[in-house]
Amino acid sequence: MNLIFLSNFYNHHQGPLCRALAAQSGVSFRFLACGTISLERRAMWGEIRDLPDFVVTPRTPAEWVVASREILEADAVIVGSAPQILLRERLREGKLILRFQERPLKNGLEPLKFLPRMVKWQRWNPSYKPVYLLCASAYAADDYAKMGLFRGKAYKWGYFPAVLSYDTEALLSQKEPSSIFWAGRLLDLKHPDDAIRLAARLRDAGYSFSLRIAGSGTLEPKLRGMIAQYALESQVCLLGSLSPEQVRREMERSAIFLFTSDRHEGWGAVLNEAMNSGCAVVASDAAGSTPYLVENSVNGCVYRAGNRNELYENVVRLLEQPSTREAMGKHAYETITNTWNAQEAARRLVDLIRAISEGVPSPELYSEGPCSRA
Repeated sequence: MNLIFLSNFYNHHQGPLCRALAAQSGVSFRFLACGTISLERRAMWGEIRDLPDFVVTPRTPAEWVVASREILEADAVIVGSAPQILLRERLREGKLILRFQERPLKNGLEPLKFLPRMVKWQRWNPSYKPVYLLCASAYAADDYAKMGLFRGKAYKWGYFPAVLSYDTEALLSQKEPSSIFWAGRLLDLKHPDDAIRLAARLRDAGYSFSLRIAGSGTLEPKLRGMIAQYALESQVCLLGSLSPEQVRREMERSAIFLFTSDRHEGWGAVLNEAMNSGCAVVASDAAGSTPYLVENSVNGCVYRAGNRNELYENVVRLLEQPSTREAMGKHAYETITNTWNAQEAARRLVDLIRAISEGVPSPELYSEGPCSRA
């Protein structure tokens, strides 16, 4: 099987999946990068050195001629962010395309934009062509269905950051019992201010805890002001920007992880990482990854986005019930290591592509997890 992943740039979130696809038996894999990483993301992730051999970044017209031929001749092409013109010939010839997409309607229907958007996407993804959707958001399938797209051809997918293996008993035993962690860019859509308000309410109710917040962004001055306003200096610490490895170390020592993003969070790979680190997560239902990864009260807690009372009640439950907190952390770890990881996703994706290529128009190979019907 000749498989190509076409996207704007190669990054550490895509790396584990790409390596897993390249390692699949009988698969020839290439990642074609058609853009560059922004300065903001380069600062956040650091430079990616020693790119794998399967990563190709065409620069010259001659290199793009070769890349265009590879895109046309591949058995299947996974497409992230890439110019549609690169797929025009492939679409015309009716060859398999898998769109790797987050939800398109993060701001709701937006009536003035909806119709032009629908016409454009229907032209790029005609229902009579073999174009499928890999949903990098639990809300993607429904959003596209509103535009008449991918009905019966949408599959659960996501982002698959590196998975670490732990002795779960040792991991859970090293966690600080009343430690709470939040990580991400300090932006409105991620609502780190909700974590500060939570801390004030916990302190006023007499709970012993610590809250650490990792990240940088436009809300940092506001958060510092809130910490001073609520006199939380002894309970709350802003850690600033940390490397991905440092974030993982913080997760490993933390008992509870807060994921407070709203509907503008396409996925939120930090949730995968926190669950892999055995944290008991308290996650907003509006973020794209939450409905796929978190089963409420089994491997984490889910609250309605923006409902600070529910956020508080879930955290209090975890602080007051250590056995519940540890059980959720263990189940969270198992969810990632058994199902939602790059190796399992790659194996399932290859199975899905083979089934489609053999003439099954809408295969149902899995009942849950990656490549199950969305």
